[in-house]
Amino acid sequence: VDGEQSGNKYTCSVKAYAYQLLAAPGRYFAEGKAEKGAAFVRAMLSYGSYAQKYFNEGTAFETSGSVEDVTIPDTFEYDGNASLPAGVTFAGATLSLKSETTLSLYFTGLPDNTVFSCEGKTVKTDKNGGYVVARIRGIRAEELKNNFTVTFGDDSVTYNAMTYCYNVLNGGSDDRNLQNVCKALYLYWQAAEDYSTQDTAEGGDTD
Repeated sequence: VDGEQSGNKYTCSVKAYAYQLLAAPGRYFAEGKAEKGAAFVRAMLSYGSYAQKYFNEGTAFETSGSVEDVTIPDTFEYDGNASLPAGVTFAGATLSLKSETTLSLYFTGLPDNTVFSCEGKTVKTDKNGGYVVARIRGIRAEELKNNFTVTFGDDSVTYNAMTYCYNVLNGGSDDRNLQNVCKALYLYWQAAEDYSTQDTAEGGDTD
């Protein structure tokens, strides 16, 4: 509304747009990409549904497929790559699955003003109780299996978002809803990588 003038109000949602894509994938995806594009959209909807249930955001909508038998390979198990100075400990990681995917690495024994860096990513330094936290923000779907090396001074730690999910499924949590989110996230990454790899092979855009 602006003075005497008023416009129309419209509503939209990612879910509605996704259903529009699935109704006619051949129309919205480039030639030869419709099948993998639709698979990517379905995996996104499935992940969204399980995340919605985990965060108690209303009633999760129905999606095709199940995550019951999904496992994450032990190639994502943390290999203990950190070699840190005396008194400094890498205590573990968390994965935020809300408005953006953020991987947080927790340290003890570091100064509160420690500056972290990670090539190609924004890293925020935070404080959580007795921990200094490096938060790697804006991890895209096709990057979920990437190793991220966080550097501080002459030291570094390499970690992977899928390592968090692997840990959840291998004794890290008894929360079934969290386990399902991690399984759905793994399938979402696989579909994203499949679609992105196809784009690259054809010389296209991977955005």
